[in-house]
Amino acid sequence: NSWDYPTFLLLSVGSIAVGAYLRQGRVSERAGVFVGAAAAVGLLSVLAFLPFHNNYHPFPTGIVAAKWQTPLLNFLGIHGLFLFILGSSLVSAAWTPATMYVRGLLSRRSHTSVGAAAGEPSESGGERSGTGPWLVLGCGVTLLLFVYTAVTGFWVAAVIVLFLAALVWTVARILCGDRETAPYVVFPLGMAVLALLVAFGVEFVRVQDDIGRMNTLFKHYLAVWTLLAMASAFLLWRLATRSGLSLRRPKSLLRWRAVWAGVVLLLLASSMMYPVLGTWHRIGDRFLTEDRTLDGAAYMEKAMHWDQDQLLVLDWDYQAIRELQDRIQGSPVILEGWAPQYRWGARFSIYTGLPAVVGWGWHQEQQRMEYRETVLQRVSHVDEIYTTTNNRRALELMEQYEVEYIIVGQLEEVYYPEAGLDKFVRFEEDGLTEVWYENPGVKVYRALWYN
Repeated sequence: NSWDYPTFLLLSVGSIAVGAYLRQGRVSERAGVFVGAAAAVGLLSVLAFLPFHNNYHPFPTGIVAAKWQTPLLNFLGIHGLFLFILGSSLVSAAWTPATMYVRGLLSRRSHTSVGAAAGEPSESGGERSGTGPWLVLGCGVTLLLFVYTAVTGFWVAAVIVLFLAALVWTVARILCGDRETAPYVVFPLGMAVLALLVAFGVEFVRVQDDIGRMNTLFKHYLAVWTLLAMASAFLLWRLATRSGLSLRRPKSLLRWRAVWAGVVLLLLASSMMYPVLGTWHRIGDRFLTEDRTLDGAAYMEKAMHWDQDQLLVLDWDYQAIRELQDRIQGSPVILEGWAPQYRWGARFSIYTGLPAVVGWGWHQEQQRMEYRETVLQRVSHVDEIYTTTNNRRALELMEQYEVEYIIVGQLEEVYYPEAGLDKFVRFEEDGLTEVWYENPGVKVYRALWYN
Protein backbone atom coordinates (compact mmCIF):
# COMPACT_ATOMS: atom_id res chain seq x y z
CA ASN A 1 0.00 0.00 0.00
CA SER A 2 1.48 3.34 -1.02
CA TRP A 3 0.28 4.89 2.25
CA ASP A 4 2.70 2.59 4.11
CA TYR A 5 5.76 3.83 2.21
CA PRO A 6 6.75 6.80 4.46
CA THR A 7 6.27 4.75 7.63
CA PHE A 8 8.38 1.81 6.57
CA LEU A 9 11.00 4.00 4.92
CA LEU A 10 11.45 5.71 8.29
CA LEU A 11 11.65 2.31 9.97
CA SER A 12 14.33 1.19 7.52
CA VAL A 13 16.39 4.38 7.86
CA GLY A 14 16.06 4.32 11.65
CA SER A 15 17.21 0.70 11.77
CA ILE A 16 20.21 1.55 9.62
CA ALA A 17 21.01 4.47 11.95
CA VAL A 18 21.00 2.20 15.02
CA GLY A 19 23.12 -0.38 13.21
CA ALA A 20 25.65 2.28 12.22
CA TYR A 21 25.72 3.65 15.77
CA LEU A 22 26.43 0.21 17.24
CA ARG A 23 29.06 -0.55 14.61
CA GLN A 24 32.75 -0.60 15.57
CA GLY A 25 35.01 2.08 14.13
CA ARG A 26 35.49 5.84 13.92
CA VAL A 27 32.53 8.19 13.91
CA SER A 28 33.25 9.23 10.33
CA GLU A 29 33.23 5.61 9.15
CA ARG A 30 29.94 4.88 10.87
CA ALA A 31 28.41 8.06 9.49
CA GLY A 32 29.51 7.03 6.00
CA VAL A 33 27.94 3.59 6.42
CA PHE A 34 24.68 5.16 7.51
CA VAL A 35 24.54 7.70 4.68
CA GLY A 36 25.46 5.13 2.04
CA ALA A 37 23.06 2.41 3.22
CA ALA A 38 20.16 4.80 3.85
CA ALA A 39 20.59 6.45 0.46
CA ALA A 40 20.72 3.05 -1.25
CA VAL A 41 17.53 1.87 0.45
CA GLY A 42 15.72 5.09 -0.41
CA LEU A 43 16.90 5.07 -4.03
CA LEU A 44 16.12 1.40 -4.63
CA SER A 45 12.69 1.71 -3.04
CA VAL A 46 11.83 4.52 -5.45
CA LEU A 47 13.27 2.77 -8.50
CA ALA A 48 11.41 -0.47 -7.73
CA PHE A 49 8.08 1.36 -7.98
CA LEU A 50 9.06 4.02 -10.51
CA PRO A 51 6.49 2.91 -13.13
CA PHE A 52 3.79 3.26 -10.48
CA HIS A 53 5.02 6.69 -9.37
CA ASN A 54 5.23 7.94 -12.95
CA ASN A 55 1.70 6.86 -13.85
CA TYR A 56 -0.24 7.35 -10.65
CA HIS A 57 -2.16 10.60 -10.21
CA PRO A 58 -3.06 11.03 -6.55
CA PHE A 59 -5.87 13.35 -5.53
CA PRO A 60 -5.60 15.02 -3.12
CA THR A 61 -1.93 15.56 -2.22
CA GLY A 62 -1.90 18.04 0.68
CA ILE A 63 -2.50 17.74 4.40
CA VAL A 64 -4.70 19.88 6.65
CA ALA A 65 -5.51 20.03 10.34
CA ALA A 66 -7.74 17.21 11.56
CA LYS A 67 -11.14 18.31 12.84
CA TRP A 68 -11.86 15.00 14.58
CA GLN A 69 -9.91 12.93 17.08
CA THR A 70 -10.09 9.29 18.13
CA PRO A 71 -11.98 8.73 21.41
CA LEU A 72 -9.59 7.32 23.99
CA LEU A 73 -11.77 4.28 24.73
CA ASN A 74 -11.88 3.42 21.02
CA PHE A 75 -8.10 3.72 20.77
CA LEU A 76 -7.64 1.46 23.79
CA GLY A 77 -10.21 -0.97 22.39
CA ILE A 78 -8.12 -1.37 19.23
CA HIS A 79 -4.61 -1.30 20.71
CA GLY A 80 -5.22 -2.07 24.39
CA LEU A 81 -3.58 -5.50 24.38
CA PHE A 82 -0.44 -4.16 22.74
CA LEU A 83 -0.25 -1.08 24.97
CA PHE A 84 -0.60 -3.20 28.11
CA ILE A 85 2.28 -5.45 27.05
CA LEU A 86 4.36 -2.43 25.99
CA GLY A 87 3.63 -0.62 29.24
CA SER A 88 4.47 -3.72 31.28
CA SER A 89 7.77 -4.05 29.45
CA LEU A 90 8.62 -0.39 30.04
CA VAL A 91 7.80 -0.64 33.75
CA SER A 92 9.90 -3.79 34.00
CA ALA A 93 12.83 -2.10 32.27
CA ALA A 94 12.57 1.06 34.39
CA TRP A 95 11.87 -0.55 37.77
CA THR A 96 15.42 -1.43 38.79
CA PRO A 97 17.19 1.76 37.60
CA ALA A 98 14.38 3.93 39.01
CA THR A 99 14.57 2.16 42.37
CA MET A 100 18.36 2.53 42.45
CA TYR A 101 18.08 6.21 41.52
CA VAL A 102 15.59 6.93 44.30
CA ARG A 103 17.69 5.01 46.82
CA GLY A 104 20.73 6.96 45.68
CA LEU A 105 18.92 10.24 46.18
CA LEU A 106 17.79 9.22 49.65
CA SER A 107 21.24 7.98 50.65
CA ARG A 108 22.91 11.15 49.34
CA ARG A 109 20.38 13.31 51.16
CA SER A 110 21.07 11.40 54.36
CA HIS A 111 24.82 11.63 53.79
CA THR A 112 24.57 15.33 53.00
CA SER A 113 22.62 16.02 56.18
CA VAL A 114 25.12 14.16 58.34
CA GLY A 115 28.06 15.71 56.52
CA ALA A 116 26.67 19.19 56.83
CA ALA A 117 26.22 18.71 60.57
CA ALA A 118 29.83 17.55 60.78
CA GLY A 119 31.08 20.35 58.50
CA GLU A 120 31.92 18.02 55.52
CA PRO A 121 31.44 19.11 51.85
CA SER A 122 28.62 17.35 49.94
CA GLU A 123 29.21 15.18 46.86
CA SER A 124 26.76 15.09 43.98
CA GLY A 125 27.87 11.73 42.54
CA GLY A 126 28.96 11.15 38.94
CA GLU A 127 25.86 9.29 37.78
CA ARG A 128 23.51 11.88 39.20
CA SER A 129 25.40 14.80 37.74
CA GLY A 130 25.53 13.11 34.34
CA THR A 131 21.99 11.85 33.96
CA GLY A 132 20.04 13.79 36.55
CA PRO A 133 19.62 17.06 34.61
CA TRP A 134 18.59 15.25 31.43
CA LEU A 135 16.12 13.10 33.32
CA VAL A 136 14.60 16.13 35.03
CA LEU A 137 14.41 17.99 31.70
CA GLY A 138 12.77 15.02 30.00
CA CYS A 139 10.23 14.61 32.78
CA GLY A 140 9.45 18.31 32.64
CA VAL A 141 8.90 18.35 28.88
CA THR A 142 6.81 15.18 29.06
CA LEU A 143 4.64 16.66 31.82
CA LEU A 144 4.09 19.88 29.86
CA LEU A 145 3.14 18.00 26.67
CA PHE A 146 0.84 15.68 28.59
CA VAL A 147 -0.97 18.53 30.33
CA TYR A 148 -1.26 20.57 27.09
CA THR A 149 -2.67 17.71 25.00
CA ALA A 150 -5.02 16.60 27.79
CA VAL A 151 -6.36 20.10 28.48
CA THR A 152 -6.95 20.70 24.76
CA GLY A 153 -8.93 17.46 24.46
CA PHE A 154 -6.32 15.32 22.66
CA TRP A 155 -6.50 12.46 25.15
CA VAL A 156 -5.10 9.84 22.79
CA ALA A 157 -2.13 12.10 22.09
CA ALA A 158 -1.67 12.66 25.83
CA VAL A 159 -1.45 8.94 26.52
CA ILE A 160 0.93 8.48 23.59
CA VAL A 161 3.20 11.21 25.00
CA LEU A 162 3.71 9.16 28.18
CA PHE A 163 4.51 6.00 26.23
CA LEU A 164 6.89 7.83 23.88
CA ALA A 165 8.79 9.43 26.74
CA ALA A 166 9.25 6.08 28.46
CA LEU A 167 10.27 4.43 25.18
CA VAL A 168 12.85 7.09 24.35
CA TRP A 169 14.36 6.83 27.82
CA THR A 170 14.46 3.02 27.61
CA VAL A 171 16.02 3.00 24.14
CA ALA A 172 18.68 5.53 25.24
CA ARG A 173 19.62 3.38 28.24
CA ILE A 174 19.85 0.24 26.10
CA LEU A 175 22.02 1.91 23.44
CA CYS A 176 24.39 3.14 26.14
CA GLY A 177 24.58 -0.32 27.70
CA ASP A 178 25.27 -3.75 26.25
CA ARG A 179 25.90 -3.29 22.51
CA GLU A 180 25.68 -7.00 21.74
CA THR A 181 22.05 -7.43 22.81
CA ALA A 182 20.96 -3.86 22.03
CA PRO A 183 19.91 -4.45 18.37
CA TYR A 184 17.52 -7.24 19.31
CA VAL A 185 15.70 -5.08 21.85
CA VAL A 186 15.96 -1.69 20.16
CA PHE A 187 14.40 -2.84 16.88
CA PRO A 188 11.00 -3.86 18.34
CA LEU A 189 11.05 -0.82 20.61
CA GLY A 190 11.77 1.28 17.53
CA MET A 191 8.74 -0.23 15.80
CA ALA A 192 6.65 0.76 18.81
CA VAL A 193 8.05 4.30 18.74
CA LEU A 194 7.23 4.67 15.05
CA ALA A 195 3.73 3.23 15.50
CA LEU A 196 2.94 5.67 18.31
CA LEU A 197 4.34 8.61 16.34
CA VAL A 198 2.04 7.75 13.43
CA ALA A 199 -0.94 7.40 15.78
CA PHE A 200 0.02 10.73 17.36
CA GLY A 201 0.23 12.42 13.97
CA VAL A 202 -3.21 11.41 12.70
CA GLU A 203 -4.74 13.06 15.75
CA PHE A 204 -3.60 16.42 14.40
CA VAL A 205 -3.43 16.18 10.59
CA ARG A 206 -5.32 14.43 7.80
CA VAL A 207 -5.11 14.16 4.03
CA GLN A 208 -6.73 17.06 2.27
CA ASP A 209 -10.32 16.49 1.05
CA ASP A 210 -10.54 13.18 2.88
CA ILE A 211 -14.00 11.98 3.91
CA GLY A 212 -13.65 13.36 7.40
CA ARG A 213 -10.36 11.62 8.11
CA MET A 214 -11.52 8.13 7.16
CA ASN A 215 -8.72 7.17 4.76
CA THR A 216 -6.07 8.95 6.82
CA LEU A 217 -7.09 7.01 9.90
CA PHE A 218 -7.69 3.48 8.66
CA LYS A 219 -4.79 3.45 6.19
CA HIS A 220 -2.29 4.54 8.83
CA TYR A 221 -3.85 2.51 11.62
CA LEU A 222 -3.10 -0.62 9.58
CA ALA A 223 0.60 0.18 9.92
CA VAL A 224 0.20 1.17 13.59
CA TRP A 225 -1.56 -2.10 14.41
CA THR A 226 1.01 -4.19 12.52
CA LEU A 227 4.03 -2.52 14.14
CA LEU A 228 2.56 -2.68 17.66
CA ALA A 229 1.57 -6.32 17.15
CA MET A 230 5.08 -7.37 16.12
CA ALA A 231 6.73 -5.35 18.88
CA SER A 232 4.32 -6.73 21.51
CA ALA A 233 4.90 -10.32 20.41
CA PHE A 234 8.63 -9.95 21.09
CA LEU A 235 8.17 -8.00 24.32
CA LEU A 236 5.71 -10.55 25.69
CA TRP A 237 8.23 -13.34 25.06
CA ARG A 238 10.98 -11.23 26.63
CA LEU A 239 8.90 -10.52 29.73
CA ALA A 240 8.07 -14.20 30.13
CA THR A 241 11.61 -15.48 29.69
CA ARG A 242 13.41 -12.82 31.73
CA SER A 243 11.04 -12.73 34.71
CA GLY A 244 10.09 -16.41 34.95
CA LEU A 245 7.68 -17.89 37.47
CA SER A 246 10.03 -19.72 39.79
CA LEU A 247 8.34 -21.08 42.90
CA ARG A 248 11.34 -19.99 44.94
CA ARG A 249 10.36 -16.37 44.45
CA PRO A 250 8.33 -14.56 47.16
CA LYS A 251 4.65 -15.52 47.13
CA SER A 252 3.55 -11.88 46.94
CA LEU A 253 5.58 -11.42 43.76
CA LEU A 254 4.15 -14.62 42.29
CA ARG A 255 0.64 -13.39 43.04
CA TRP A 256 1.27 -10.12 41.23
CA ARG A 257 2.65 -11.99 38.23
CA ALA A 258 -0.35 -14.30 38.22
CA VAL A 259 -2.63 -11.24 38.19
CA TRP A 260 -0.61 -9.75 35.34
CA ALA A 261 -0.81 -12.99 33.33
CA GLY A 262 -4.55 -13.08 33.94
CA VAL A 263 -4.95 -9.55 32.58
CA VAL A 264 -2.94 -10.47 29.46
CA LEU A 265 -5.07 -13.55 28.88
CA LEU A 266 -8.26 -11.52 29.37
CA LEU A 267 -7.13 -8.88 26.88
CA LEU A 268 -6.02 -11.56 24.44
CA ALA A 269 -9.41 -13.29 24.66
CA SER A 270 -11.16 -9.95 24.24
CA SER A 271 -9.18 -9.18 21.11
CA MET A 272 -10.21 -12.54 19.66
CA MET A 273 -13.93 -11.87 20.07
CA TYR A 274 -14.46 -9.50 17.15
CA PRO A 275 -12.81 -11.60 14.41
CA VAL A 276 -15.05 -14.51 15.38
CA LEU A 277 -18.34 -12.84 16.30
CA GLY A 278 -17.97 -9.95 13.86
CA THR A 279 -17.31 -12.28 10.94
CA TRP A 280 -20.20 -14.52 11.98
CA HIS A 281 -22.71 -11.66 12.10
CA ARG A 282 -21.36 -10.09 8.93
CA ILE A 283 -21.78 -13.30 6.98
CA GLY A 284 -25.19 -13.95 8.50
CA ASP A 285 -26.35 -10.47 7.52
CA ARG A 286 -25.30 -10.68 3.87
CA PHE A 287 -24.86 -14.22 2.60
CA LEU A 288 -26.24 -17.71 2.86
CA THR A 289 -24.55 -19.63 5.66
CA GLU A 290 -25.71 -23.23 5.13
CA ASP A 291 -22.56 -24.28 3.30
CA ARG A 292 -19.32 -22.98 4.79
CA THR A 293 -16.43 -22.68 2.37
CA LEU A 294 -13.40 -20.55 1.62
CA ASP A 295 -14.74 -19.90 -1.89
CA GLY A 296 -15.89 -16.30 -1.76
CA ALA A 297 -18.12 -16.74 -4.80
CA ALA A 298 -19.87 -19.98 -3.84
CA TYR A 299 -22.81 -18.14 -2.27
CA MET A 300 -23.98 -17.23 -5.78
CA GLU A 301 -24.98 -20.82 -6.43
CA LYS A 302 -28.02 -20.41 -4.14
CA ALA A 303 -28.36 -16.68 -3.47
CA MET A 304 -31.11 -14.42 -4.81
CA HIS A 305 -30.90 -10.66 -5.14
CA TRP A 306 -33.73 -8.15 -5.41
CA ASP A 307 -33.15 -5.04 -7.50
CA GLN A 308 -35.70 -2.65 -8.97
CA ASP A 309 -38.39 -4.92 -7.45
CA GLN A 310 -37.22 -7.82 -9.60
CA LEU A 311 -35.58 -11.08 -8.54
CA LEU A 312 -32.10 -11.91 -9.87
CA VAL A 313 -30.90 -15.53 -9.76
CA LEU A 314 -27.17 -15.13 -9.10
CA ASP A 315 -26.32 -18.67 -10.15
CA TRP A 316 -26.67 -17.74 -13.83
CA ASP A 317 -24.05 -15.03 -13.40
CA TYR A 318 -21.89 -17.41 -11.37
CA GLN A 319 -21.83 -19.98 -14.17
CA ALA A 320 -20.93 -17.32 -16.74
CA ILE A 321 -18.24 -15.89 -14.45
CA ARG A 322 -16.65 -19.32 -14.04
CA GLU A 323 -16.67 -19.73 -17.82
CA LEU A 324 -14.82 -16.45 -18.27
CA GLN A 325 -12.34 -17.38 -15.55
CA ASP A 326 -11.58 -20.71 -17.22
CA ARG A 327 -11.52 -19.77 -20.89
CA ILE A 328 -10.51 -16.11 -21.31
CA GLN A 329 -6.88 -15.49 -22.20
CA GLY A 330 -5.23 -12.13 -21.58
CA SER A 331 -7.13 -9.04 -20.42
CA PRO A 332 -9.83 -8.18 -22.96
CA VAL A 333 -12.25 -5.38 -22.09
CA ILE A 334 -15.74 -6.49 -21.10
CA LEU A 335 -18.97 -4.51 -21.20
CA GLU A 336 -21.49 -5.06 -18.42
CA GLY A 337 -24.38 -3.03 -17.07
CA TRP A 338 -23.88 -0.29 -14.51
CA ALA A 339 -25.77 -0.14 -11.20
CA PRO A 340 -25.56 2.18 -8.17
CA GLN A 341 -22.92 1.30 -5.58
CA TYR A 342 -23.43 -1.60 -3.18
CA ARG A 343 -25.66 -3.41 -5.65
CA TRP A 344 -24.97 -6.15 -8.20
CA GLY A 345 -23.22 -3.97 -10.78
CA ALA A 346 -19.65 -4.64 -11.93
CA ARG A 347 -20.01 -8.27 -10.86
CA PHE A 348 -18.13 -9.74 -13.83
CA SER A 349 -15.16 -7.39 -13.58
CA ILE A 350 -15.02 -7.91 -9.81
CA TYR A 351 -14.98 -11.72 -9.93
CA THR A 352 -12.84 -12.16 -13.06
CA GLY A 353 -10.44 -9.25 -12.74
CA LEU A 354 -11.04 -8.34 -16.37
CA PRO A 355 -11.10 -4.63 -17.24
CA ALA A 356 -14.54 -3.15 -17.84
CA VAL A 357 -15.62 0.13 -19.40
CA VAL A 358 -16.64 1.19 -15.91
CA GLY A 359 -16.44 -0.81 -12.69
CA TRP A 360 -17.26 0.46 -9.23
CA GLY A 361 -17.24 4.12 -10.19
CA TRP A 362 -17.58 5.73 -6.77
CA HIS A 363 -14.19 4.56 -5.52
CA GLN A 364 -12.49 6.29 -8.44
CA GLU A 365 -14.61 9.42 -8.00
CA GLN A 366 -13.87 9.64 -4.30
CA GLN A 367 -10.13 9.02 -4.62
CA ARG A 368 -9.65 11.22 -7.70
CA MET A 369 -12.37 13.84 -7.62
CA GLU A 370 -10.74 15.81 -10.43
CA TYR A 371 -11.34 12.83 -12.71
CA ARG A 372 -14.97 12.49 -11.69
CA GLU A 373 -16.32 13.76 -15.00
CA THR A 374 -14.35 11.06 -16.83
CA VAL A 375 -15.91 8.35 -14.67
CA LEU A 376 -19.40 9.78 -15.09
CA GLN A 377 -18.85 9.98 -18.84
CA ARG A 378 -18.04 6.27 -18.92
CA VAL A 379 -21.17 5.52 -16.91
CA SER A 380 -23.17 7.58 -19.40
CA HIS A 381 -21.61 5.73 -22.33
CA VAL A 382 -22.37 2.29 -20.82
CA ASP A 383 -25.98 3.32 -20.32
CA GLU A 384 -26.11 4.65 -23.86
CA ILE A 385 -24.68 1.46 -25.39
CA TYR A 386 -27.28 -0.71 -23.68
CA THR A 387 -30.17 1.74 -24.20
CA THR A 388 -29.77 3.15 -27.70
CA THR A 389 -31.42 1.64 -30.75
CA ASN A 390 -28.87 3.38 -32.96
CA ASN A 391 -26.60 0.48 -33.94
CA ARG A 392 -23.91 2.70 -35.38
CA ARG A 393 -23.65 4.78 -32.20
CA ALA A 394 -23.42 1.65 -30.03
CA LEU A 395 -20.67 0.20 -32.25
CA GLU A 396 -18.82 3.50 -32.21
CA LEU A 397 -18.76 3.60 -28.41
CA MET A 398 -17.76 -0.06 -28.05
CA GLU A 399 -14.90 0.42 -30.50
CA GLN A 400 -13.83 3.53 -28.55
CA TYR A 401 -13.38 1.42 -25.41
CA GLU A 402 -12.10 -1.67 -27.31
CA VAL A 403 -14.89 -3.88 -25.98
CA GLU A 404 -14.42 -7.55 -26.86
CA TYR A 405 -17.03 -9.29 -24.70
CA ILE A 406 -20.57 -8.04 -24.02
CA ILE A 407 -22.61 -9.26 -21.05
CA VAL A 408 -26.41 -9.40 -21.33
CA GLY A 409 -27.81 -10.93 -18.14
CA GLN A 410 -30.67 -10.43 -15.74
CA LEU A 411 -29.16 -7.25 -14.34
CA GLU A 412 -28.99 -5.70 -17.81
CA GLU A 413 -32.60 -6.73 -18.42
CA VAL A 414 -33.60 -5.00 -15.17
CA TYR A 415 -31.81 -1.72 -15.87
CA TYR A 416 -32.14 -1.32 -19.65
CA PRO A 417 -35.08 -1.38 -22.11
CA GLU A 418 -35.79 -4.44 -24.23
CA ALA A 419 -35.49 -2.42 -27.42
CA GLY A 420 -31.90 -1.50 -26.55
CA LEU A 421 -30.92 -5.06 -25.72
CA ASP A 422 -32.45 -6.47 -28.91
CA LYS A 423 -29.75 -4.86 -31.02
CA PHE A 424 -27.19 -7.36 -29.72
CA VAL A 425 -29.27 -10.11 -31.35
CA ARG A 426 -29.21 -8.12 -34.59
CA PHE A 427 -25.43 -7.73 -34.28
CA GLU A 428 -25.20 -11.51 -34.15
CA GLU A 429 -27.45 -11.87 -37.20
CA ASP A 430 -25.29 -9.35 -39.08
CA GLY A 431 -22.10 -11.24 -38.24
CA LEU A 432 -20.72 -8.51 -35.97
CA THR A 433 -20.85 -10.67 -32.85
CA GLU A 434 -21.25 -14.29 -31.86
CA VAL A 435 -22.74 -15.92 -28.79
CA TRP A 436 -19.60 -16.98 -26.93
CA TYR A 437 -21.46 -18.41 -23.92
CA GLU A 438 -25.10 -18.82 -22.98
CA ASN A 439 -27.22 -20.14 -20.13
CA PRO A 440 -30.89 -19.50 -19.21
CA GLY A 441 -30.06 -16.19 -17.53
CA VAL A 442 -26.96 -14.83 -19.30
CA LYS A 443 -25.61 -14.38 -22.80
CA VAL A 444 -21.98 -13.42 -23.42
CA TYR A 445 -21.33 -12.04 -26.91
CA ARG A 446 -17.86 -11.85 -28.46
CA ALA A 447 -17.11 -8.98 -30.81
CA LEU A 448 -15.97 -10.05 -34.30
CA TRP A 449 -15.14 -6.64 -35.72
CA TYR A 450 -11.55 -6.93 -34.48
CA ASN A 451 -10.93 -10.11 -36.57
